[in-house]
Order: sequence, then structure tokens, then C-alpha cells
Amino acid sequence: MLDSIREAADRMEARIRRQEVFANNVANISTSGYKRDQLFQKVMTDFSEGPSYDLWEVPDFSQGALRETGDPFNFAITGDGFFVIEQDDGTYYTRNGNFILSSDGELVLDGAGKVMGENGPIEIKGSPIVNENGEIYVNGALVDKLKIVDFENKDEVFLKKGRSLFELADESAEETEEVQCRIDQGFVEESNVKAVEEMVNMLSVMRYFEATQKVMQTFDSVLDKAANQVGRIA
Repeated sequence: MLDSIREAADRMEARIRRQEVFANNVANISTSGYKRDQLFQKVMTDFSEGPSYDLWEVPDFSQGALRETGDPFNFAITGDGFFVIEQDDGTYYTRNGNFILSSDGELVLDGAGKVMGENGPIEIKGSPIVNENGEIYVNGALVDKLKIVDFENKDEVFLKKGRSLFELADESAEETEEVQCRIDQGFVEESNVKAVEEMVNMLSVMRYFEATQKVMQTFDSVLDKAANQVGRIA
């Protein structure tokens, strides 16, 4: 019976982790470019100690809906690929194109870093026109092109760093040779979290947790009675 209690406790711990993931998804439903987390679970059985539950999070990289902002410095990617953001401590990747122009005339993701173009950090002096290939024109002259990159097996090489940013877990990961995408100026990609789906998931986890908790209380009651009977016999 102690093994059953231990297994029930492990299952409850796994459900708490699921609830935390679903809650974080809901909290980021309004975060531009956010990719919801999925939690996968592998049950491994050790015949001496019983089953254990290995959990890991994997981002869902499916496309989010586009929202029109009308801001000429906002951009959305439809298809594959990520914007490249440069910080002092390294390079990051994002689908959040809610950019602004800094006081120095550089295109930046506010509080996150500089937006990279094919020629380095993007500088814009004037009102930009950006085509679907990501080419940036000011007064009819091509000034740069948004750097869009992608990687094979993103769920294996990307680590989430907050603010819709990802970094490479493996610096040797190779970029794909050609990225199939379209750039839309004046739009941002919204979070791909589906509120109703996440709320249903949270409710399901809560009900499972409560049911497992009742089972543990039953086990505890049985053990308590057994201990009292042993005590009387002794």
C-alpha cells in the first residue's frame, strides 16, 4: 500500500507541474509572439521502486493569428523563421515583431535588444516601407533586410528565455538554408494560446488532482486503522 501512496503522490506532483504550465500559457495569452508550452510525460518502471514520471516542456511553434497595429515598425512573420535579436550577452530569436525605433534610430525589441538585419543592427532614418521579403526601403532606397533565420528540430535546440525570446541550447546548431515566410508590415503575431483549451486543461487537471487526493486520504485512513489494530494487539 505504501507503494500505491508513493505512486499517487508522484502522479499528483506531475499534475501540479501540468497546472503550472497551463497557467503560464494563460498568463501569456496577450504576449505577442508567445509560443505555448506543451508538457510531455514518460512513465518509466523500475521493478524495485515502481513507476516514475519524467516530464519535459516543449514549445508549440504553430502559427499565431496576426493582429493589425498600423505601426510601421511592427512586423509579423507568416510561415517559418524567427527575428534575430542581439544583446550584449548574446543572440536571441523571437516571433515577437512588436518593435520600436530607439532614440538612436535603431530598430529594437523594447527591453530586449537590437533587431538584426543582413548588414547588422537595423538603423532607420525616416518612414520605412517593408515588403513581404523583409526588404526595408526609405525614400525609395534599400537600406537593409530583416534577418530571418530558422533551425531544424527547434524543440531540441531552442531554450525559452522569457519575453518571447529563445536562445540556442546548442551553439553548433545549423540554420536552415532557406526560410519560407512572408513579412507583413504594420502587424504583429499574437500568442498561439487558445484560452478555452487551456482553461479546459486546467479544469481537467484540478479534477484529477482532487480524485487522486481522495484516494490518498483513503489509503491514509486504512493505514491509520491498521496501525491502531496492531497497537491494540500489542
